[in-house]
Amino acid sequence: MAEIKRYGVSARSAGAVVCNGFVFLSGVVPGDNPPEVDIKVQAKMVLEKIEKQLTEVGTSKDKLVQATVYLRDINDFAGFNEVWNGWVVPGCPPARTAVMAAQSRQNNLCEVTVIAAME
Repeated sequence: MAEIKRYGVSARSAGAVVCNGFVFLSGVVPGDNPPEVDIKVQAKMVLEKIEKQLTEVGTSKDKLVQATVYLRDINDFAGFNEVWNGWVVPGCPPARTAVMAAQSRQNNLCEVTVIAAME
């Protein structure tokens, strides 16, 4: 039977789940009530949080295998990508999907989920 480790557990979800050599992160957002800033600032906030969570469970962004990007406004696609392209490890991009989706918090412009291999 596979061992499952959960991190950042609440009544509703876990921030991260490690199972079978992979870590699955819940959707990462800029915050519960982030400042009203542009997509580039929020993208940087989200990607920094992802990197920190990956480090905390024992892996890193060069081990990403899949990412899903949720944008409140698809017109923010280019701005998000500008930040993403500077953040992702050269030669190690994950499979990625980007979609427009309503956000759970009024000021959140983006949310990102990722799956990464463990080191």
